[in-house]
Amino acid sequence: TTASTTTTTAPPAPPAAPTAVFTAAARNICTDIKERFARTAKDFAMQARSTAPSNYTLPDGRVIQLHDEALRCGELLFQPALVGHRGPGLADLVWENIRVCLGEGANSPMRALPQFVLLCGGVSMMPGLDERLQAELAARPGCPRELYVSAFAEEDRWHAAWIGGSIIASLPAFVEHNFVSKAEYAEVGVAAVHKRC
Repeated sequence: TTASTTTTTAPPAPPAAPTAVFTAAARNICTDIKERFARTAKDFAMQARSTAPSNYTLPDGRVIQLHDEALRCGELLFQPALVGHRGPGLADLVWENIRVCLGEGANSPMRALPQFVLLCGGVSMMPGLDERLQAELAARPGCPRELYVSAFAEEDRWHAAWIGGSIIASLPAFVEHNFVSKAEYAEVGVAAVHKRC
């Protein structure tokens, strides 16, 4: 007689989540496309249907056409689910913070904060972002009647962090109390940095 053997195998592992591997050059191209073309639509569904294509020339000379991708880039800030992200969008996050401030006591200075929303950083340079956020917040029940959403619109805002850092670093008090000399670092090591942070 022959003995039958039964082997059990583990169920197959679920497929790995797709990942995109970009080279530094590819990331630079994506950044350039975002900075040149990305914008935020007031009405994404309507504007996505009527967007005229734009041409972008790749470093190798090939030309690609961008259709609604420029709008989708901005829309991800408001609807991260478009790419499978389950987190809240920008308007939801800002609204939650406004609600926290409004929940403070009647005499709290925090109650005045929700009237002013300042957008800053590289993404704030995306055309239409401030208007879209203003519209989304104004549509929320309980939103303050006078709500101002503004992007920090200085021409050199792309370099604002570097400019601010250079101003701080040039102050004598900062230099006197925060710099680590080469001799001190050689003597104490990284502890010299930690005692100033």
